[in-house]
Amino acid sequence: MRTGVAASLLSRGYTRVPSEGFDAERGIFPDEVVSFVQETQPDAWQKLVTAHKGNARERFLQELTSALERQGTLELLRHGLHTTGTKIDLATFQPNTGINPALQEKYEANTLGVTQQLYHSPTNPGLSIDLALSVNGLPVATAELKNTFTDQTARDARVQYKQDRDPSVPVLRFKRGALVHFAIDQNEVHYTTKLDGEDTHFLPFNKGHKKGGGNPPREGDHRTAYLWKEVWAQDSWMDILQRFIHIDTEEIKKDGITVEENETIIFPRYHQLECVRQLVDASTEEGPGEDYLIQHSTGSGKSKSIAWLVHRLVSLHDENDDAVFDGVVVVTDRTILDEQLRNTIYELEHKTGVVHPIKGEGQSKSEELAGALEAGKPVIITTLQTFPYVIEHANALPERDYAVVVDEAHSSQSGEMSAEMKGILSGVDENEIEDAEDAIAANAQARSKQKNLSFFAFTATPKAKTLQTFGEPDGEGGHDVRSISTR
Repeated sequence: MRTGVAASLLSRGYTRVPSEGFDAERGIFPDEVVSFVQETQPDAWQKLVTAHKGNARERFLQELTSALERQGTLELLRHGLHTTGTKIDLATFQPNTGINPALQEKYEANTLGVTQQLYHSPTNPGLSIDLALSVNGLPVATAELKNTFTDQTARDARVQYKQDRDPSVPVLRFKRGALVHFAIDQNEVHYTTKLDGEDTHFLPFNKGHKKGGGNPPREGDHRTAYLWKEVWAQDSWMDILQRFIHIDTEEIKKDGITVEENETIIFPRYHQLECVRQLVDASTEEGPGEDYLIQHSTGSGKSKSIAWLVHRLVSLHDENDDAVFDGVVVVTDRTILDEQLRNTIYELEHKTGVVHPIKGEGQSKSEELAGALEAGKPVIITTLQTFPYVIEHANALPERDYAVVVDEAHSSQSGEMSAEMKGILSGVDENEIEDAEDAIAANAQARSKQKNLSFFAFTATPKAKTLQTFGEPDGEGGHDVRSISTR
């Protein structure tokens, strides 16, 4: 199986990177890293040569190793290495538009490597991991592959990671080494972003939509072939590194003072990846003015899916390189989603001020919402009570296109809140409105579709009325959701 996976990747543009070129002490492939910098950034490399005279290679590798210890792999891949007064890019990600062909050329200069039997230990040279993926010489993923025909399964791979893999080894060290580790057999895929001995926690990365459902059959192929043929495909894998993986930081406070910070590398589950990509593809193809209903059950990482979707919609361009949306409005009554959106987008973009919450301080929320929309704030977070005003203000700005992402699954609609929404909704039978989902569906039916507004509704168990309003005909007289995410 190991050979078959590697061969499949090599046939899809990956480069074979032999384990002999791996520096276990540094946790990188030095020749690959240096070659990438020299070939793609000759001027920057020349500055290093001038600064370090005949010792540029060694000094660069020393600086890189130190930066990996301080900042980690993801930070350096996304934002480069700053050394001797110059910035060295360690990867180039696909640009949002095709306006600058030079950026596309830089993106295509990336080398995605696959290594079979990575001998990874500085102290035990006989230990190896079945497979490693790298980007320009920096390892980003490892995998242990098992063959069920020899009575080995993904469970054995998980045990191997827990019991036989040293988390302190540079390439396996949290944040500093590979970002994710996969346990794979012909039927199932599991992953972890942190090796921690017996405390290592794995999550499933399967396509099945039922808990523990595994993967559906795949004609003439392994059930898990989607991993290396689709998810690890070059554009898909670089997209995951650029727009999905991020680091969550939880502050542990005592008496109001932060005493500790816990970091977690977030890697998308398969259903989250599928959900966001389906919605992005549909929005790119169909443009503004469409409605989408997403079934995403409670406890399945819905907040992260919303954050990833919002991040993509903000910078989404169509085939003509025109922005699809001028802004994104997130409607939620969960204050935690505000913080998660801020943190996720900052981790992905390293920009502050992208997310603008409507607080109603010093003015009404409606006035503040109108001002934020007119000012062109990229992401606006507001509450379910102000949802009708979003529609109203979007109508007043017909030259601008908006995506409205609604998270109503956790709402508890009070009587006062319902009355407020009922009073604003024109042409709606108040007796038919029991909660936020009813109000939103009724509002959508009353307004019909607006050319400048796309609506993305996340819910765990959509009502029939909601399905009829936002879903697609299922060919049998009913309606179904656009994108299903139920784990």
